[in-house]
Amino acid sequence: MKTAIINTEFWESDKISELNSDTRNIYLCLLSNPKRNTTNVFQLSDRLLVFYSGYNLDIIKLCRKQLINKKFIKFVDGYYILIGQEYVKAKRGKLTETIEKEFLKNLPENILKIVLNNKDISSRASSRASSRGTLEYNNNNNNNNNNNNNKVIKKLFTQKKYLTKIPEKDIEEFISKLNCNKKQIISKGKDLFYYCESKGRQYKNYKAFLRNALKNDFGESGEINEDIKL
Repeated sequence: MKTAIINTEFWESDKISELNSDTRNIYLCLLSNPKRNTTNVFQLSDRLLVFYSGYNLDIIKLCRKQLINKKFIKFVDGYYILIGQEYVKAKRGKLTETIEKEFLKNLPENILKIVLNNKDISSRASSRASSRGTLEYNNNNNNNNNNNNNKVIKKLFTQKKYLTKIPEKDIEEFISKLNCNKKQIISKGKDLFYYCESKGRQYKNYKAFLRNALKNDFGESGEINEDIKL
């Protein structure tokens, strides 16, 4: 979400006044942070939330728990799901609906179900885009599961989240060609993800980025070493 409209009544709301000052600030950070798009769901790492808010991780966890208990947010598998959008609204344009549909199609299935089934999420535009995105998602799966899966995997190479959701097939490929094991591959992927997040770096192919990093750190394997292969 590049531009948002902030309702100044945020600071006078009875609902907001029930939160302590730290939790209010964390909630405002979640509403307006640059990782959020025009929908009510987004990923934001703890490391970045520490950077954006200035709070340490222990305080953030306490504030997040209060926001969940007060039903301001849901937090599932690293995804924040905002309940209601009355305080900060994304500025919408002609391309918004297309962007939303594409974004929602790429959400993990369990997160998408929560978004669509949550009656408290009140953004009409998000609901319309979500419904269309889900319909298209389901139709694609019913029509041709294999082709759809191949497209998703291929597209994953171009997304930063590839580094934290490395397909098992790619892990096996790396193990067979490089002198590293599964644990090292997953750990390196997470390190590179946080590096990209903190530096704002983007790459065309994150699989190639990870492969080159693993090659530099561990080298190529000649014969398969059973001691390091999981």
